Amino acid sequence: MTGTLEQVMGMGGESTGWAIKLDADLEVAEGARKVKQIEIDPNGKTIEALEGKRVQVTGSLVWRHGVERGVYQVIMVDTIKEYKKLL
Repeated sequence: MTGTLEQVMGMGGESTGWAIKLDADLEVAEGARKVKQIEIDPNGKTIEALEGKRVQVTGSLVWRHGVERGVYQVIMVDTIKEYKKLL
């Protein structure tokens, strides 16, 4: 997926601290509501230099459960890199 990497905060610390503001709305499960952003877990990768940039992320979708937020989706990052669309 592609989008802009942003730092985020969650209630009670229920956040990975990072999210991708998506280029297009995404339906994460059949019949589910569409999301405009999705949290990512850098999975040990250093990504601070990519903050605010358009990135391409590959990884696995996982579902986490928090006391404040309930169930939410997170992408466990396999690869993340700056995305530059060729003209």
